[in-house]
Amino acid sequence: MAAAAAAGPATPIPTAATSAAASALDEVLAANKAYMRSGQHTPNMELGVTRRLAVVTCMDSRLLPEHFLGLKQGEAEVIRNGGGRVTEDVIRSMIVCQDVLDCNTILVIHHTDCGAHAALFHPTSAGEHLMSKMGLGEICINMQPIYDLDQSVRDDVSKLRSDSHIRASTAIYGLVFETATGELREVCQDEGTAAEPAPPAEVTA
Repeated sequence: MAAAAAAGPATPIPTAATSAAASALDEVLAANKAYMRSGQHTPNMELGVTRRLAVVTCMDSRLLPEHFLGLKQGEAEVIRNGGGRVTEDVIRSMIVCQDVLDCNTILVIHHTDCGAHAALFHPTSAGEHLMSKMGLGEICINMQPIYDLDQSVRDDVSKLRSDSHIRASTAIYGLVFETATGELREVCQDEGTAAEPAPPAEVTA
């Protein structure tokens, strides 16, 4: 009697979740094709940042920094995370912005009605949520919650300024984006040594 053929891998049974994910991907790919046809994309751009600007802001989907800052393709580097906080990975990206792309200005932008101020108000709340919902072990992650919006901006500007990887000549500005109105409000600025007057030239006899 012939041996039964080895069974191949089981075919996944589509679920509502996988169908929704596939639908989302289809929408994204269709939008990309429309974008390519629109002529909005500038092809074959050289690596660089024409406005020498780096932006640190929140990942909130309501924020479109390219729109509210008037940015075009190739003009600025935009670094986003939960809360727009200055983390070790942001510093890593800033090293590239400065040493490779020659950025000389940084904007730190936090915003009103931010999840880092509400849902993540407790530093370990997200970790506790994962532990209870998914049965994971202890998660030691500082979520860098925002208790005071303006102060969090000042803290992150200060963190950048005090980091040895950030050039002394780099200008750093802290702002708050008003989610309800779209307005940007300046909180603080540290223009670095670029704002200092040049020393007087020595006069020789």
